[in-house]
Amino acid sequence: MEALWQEAKEFVGPKKGLLIRDDTTLDKPYAKRMDLVTDHWSGKYQRVVKGIALLTLLWTDGKALIPCDFRVYDKPQVGKSKNEHLQDMLRRAKGRSFAPEYVLMDSGYSALENLKLIAPFGWFFLTRLKSNRLVNPDRIRKCAHQGGGHSSGRKDGASERLWVRQSVPDGLLRRERGILGDH
Repeated sequence: MEALWQEAKEFVGPKKGLLIRDDTTLDKPYAKRMDLVTDHWSGKYQRVVKGIALLTLLWTDGKALIPCDFRVYDKPQVGKSKNEHLQDMLRRAKGRSFAPEYVLMDSGYSALENLKLIAPFGWFFLTRLKSNRLVNPDRIRKCAHQGGGHSSGRKDGASERLWVRQSVPDGLLRRERGILGDH
């Protein structure tokens, strides 16, 4: 991990850009007995496959995509969850003086513990929530999952997809994924 950082640090602008949490399954379909090979969800195959789970923290300025930290997910041996690994990587990034514009992660990492870790760092995050999460973007009434998306909490009762954000710049709003709510 430290060797990766030694190679990457000259290409990274830690006071700008984005940190992106990514996980990849290195599929090993023919592995009978191989260390680190367990069952993982594969986005490539859209099913569970045998493989090695690689968790990566990437930095980008919109042009370059530089890996800054990684973990091999091996819960049976190490005992840490993917969320705990993410928290370790974020703490390490803070210790390396990162001050990203945003931390981006998918819904699998939108756990409250992760979001509460990011906020005191003075960082902002952008994530999609799992369908079983309750949010209150307008601080007036609770929003819950309804049918095809998350309730927007709008007076007209429309049900739309909800992404959680903190002061997202206009450039990211153009993705048109639905209503964005302040967290």
